[in-house]
Amino acid sequence: MDARTFVRVAPLLFALLVALWVLALMGPPLDAQQGPSIRIPIAWNDKDLSDWATPLVGLGLRPGFYSQTDFERIPVASLYRTYPMYHPDQEPAGYWEWLQKQPPTPLLDATTLHSDRDWIEAGRIVFRELYRPGPRGPQTFADLIPLVRSRAELERTGIEPLPDGTLPLMWVVTPQGVLPVAKACSSCHTRYLPDGTTIDGAAGNHQTFPIPRLRGGIRAAPTEKLRTDAYNAYAVPWLKDDMAGAIKSMTRAELEELWAVETRNDGIMPRHGSAFFPTKVPDLNGVRDRKYLDHTATHLNRGVEDVMRYAFLVECCDAQIFGTYRFGPTGTAEPLTPSFRYPDDVIFALATYIYSLDPPASPYRNDPLALSGKKIFEREGCANCHTPPLYTNNKLTLAKGFTPPADHPYRDDIMPSVGTDPGRAMQTRVGTGFYKVPSLRGLWYRNLFGHQGDVAKLEDWFDRARLRDDYVPSGWKGLKQTHRAVRGHEFGLTLPATEKDALIAFLKTL
Repeated sequence: MDARTFVRVAPLLFALLVALWVLALMGPPLDAQQGPSIRIPIAWNDKDLSDWATPLVGLGLRPGFYSQTDFERIPVASLYRTYPMYHPDQEPAGYWEWLQKQPPTPLLDATTLHSDRDWIEAGRIVFRELYRPGPRGPQTFADLIPLVRSRAELERTGIEPLPDGTLPLMWVVTPQGVLPVAKACSSCHTRYLPDGTTIDGAAGNHQTFPIPRLRGGIRAAPTEKLRTDAYNAYAVPWLKDDMAGAIKSMTRAELEELWAVETRNDGIMPRHGSAFFPTKVPDLNGVRDRKYLDHTATHLNRGVEDVMRYAFLVECCDAQIFGTYRFGPTGTAEPLTPSFRYPDDVIFALATYIYSLDPPASPYRNDPLALSGKKIFEREGCANCHTPPLYTNNKLTLAKGFTPPADHPYRDDIMPSVGTDPGRAMQTRVGTGFYKVPSLRGLWYRNLFGHQGDVAKLEDWFDRARLRDDYVPSGWKGLKQTHRAVRGHEFGLTLPATEKDALIAFLKTL
């Protein structure tokens, strides 16, 4: 190389060397980072729990939790990989015998996870395979083996196969053998589409809670136990006119109807609230963009750690503490100690996966009506609350009749009421006085609308007839009800039919 050439090339070589040196100092790219560089947070800690929940109507306090010390004393479950459980008519030949030869494999091995991508993939497995081990581990359900392998027993209990031929249960291979277990997350948050595909995180549209059915369900329980358990599950004694007070004098038939809400298979459930005012299963797709969790904004969503906390709360570790009130199954003053909790790394993987979920692309996005519907959406001011691109402004709308205190911690997010009924937001244990403004993304695959799943189609939501007392809801009708009004959120009800059709066409593209 002659001198003149060296003079021209030298600056480029120097710049390249500097760039390589800087990259070396920065370390490997995220996907190549080693396990220790990805910290598993201690989600259940007193500091973050202290202001996580929303104050409740009538109580004026946030719900309480197990302390970090008490939580860490709860036994950690040992979890193993699971396998599909097929209906007897659809089980592959030799499948049962093959299962007996499989070795127990841990559900998650954190030492093999070196990147965000690794943790997301591990979380996908956890989401689909996490199970409820029971008070004695999976051995709790050993007696169900002959029942789930019997066509006659499944028919007797009304447990039907899912579209892929499997049952709403799984097999887990443990050191004690192959045992049946109940699904956790995927039980309520897996949606089956007509083409056979599934959507993780979406509200389910299949049977849940099959184990109580197999064991005789509520019909096998003594009346007084049903009454006591129902009161402890749904009572809101800090409210002056607590509807749950009626449970104490309910007949056997009324109690069975109340508990039957627990085993519905249409995306309605009373979890964290009341069977009088149940909730539809929420869609977890896009949850990372939500400021609040649950329909009534019961908890903040400040990051993956809050989703971890919520998973612990839902699946194993809800102390049911409300000021001086305690609601263990026996009605004792102290909260019941859970028989297990999930490992932190398992819940971290799960939350990481859930945070990665987005609604899948809509098959309706090329509908020619959608362009007109978009203009109607903008003209009618829908974007004021359902603001693109998230199609929510992440604000809180007041339930009808609720006046929040002036010092409410979320006062900057509070909007006027849109007339939504106060039932779940004011008369249950998740009664915050608010409903969060929901995102409209993913409407095309949902089958229930309204916070308690009042109607089953968008067309029904925009039907003015739903405001009448003689209306028959296509979704949740209510206990002992065949008809009732579905009031609130009257936007769009007076549009001409052609504009409603266009607006719905646009909403289905989101």
